[in-house]
Amino acid sequence: LMKLLLKYGGIITPFNLLCNKDLKHMFNEHNNTKPFIVEKVDNSYDGKEYFIPDSNFIGVKKSNHDVIKMFVQFLEQVISSDSTDASNFLNVDNKWCLNEANSGNMNIICGAEVITKTMDGDPILIEQLFENKRLNYNKNAYGLLIPHDEISRRTNYNWLLQMNMNDIKTSDTFICHLLQQYI
Repeated sequence: LMKLLLKYGGIITPFNLLCNKDLKHMFNEHNNTKPFIVEKVDNSYDGKEYFIPDSNFIGVKKSNHDVIKMFVQFLEQVISSDSTDASNFLNVDNKWCLNEANSGNMNIICGAEVITKTMDGDPILIEQLFENKRLNYNKNAYGLLIPHDEISRRTNYNWLLQMNMNDIKTSDTFICHLLQQYI
């Protein structure tokens, strides 16, 4: 997918994004000449950051952008030299993007735009998604980035994946409150 982004430009979004409004606005508002990347809650083992860019949610306006070209080369090098899952465990692709953003080569779109961060700047953790308490979230967000991997991995929360629409409509958890807006 990164090679397609390199060749044509555009936006790559993860499958677990529920869109609330046209992403074209995200593309136009946040993308001058630099690539942009959306931040998510950092669930990596070292947890040095509260938020980290999500390399599965990235965009660039023009084709053959130098930063995307360097990212593709970095990913090719990682894939060719790592026969284990260590690069995923260490979150190297997202950390590469964080370094590029800190160097001013990429723009980071605030996690509040995809409801991974409250309007107060705090991370929205999976435990909070399943509480009956409402959080101060951006009601004009582009969409909801559902932490699907975390939900499916943690048996305490994967019951959500089995819910039908009627169950979602009657549930009073925060994540179901958010999902009700899409039903």
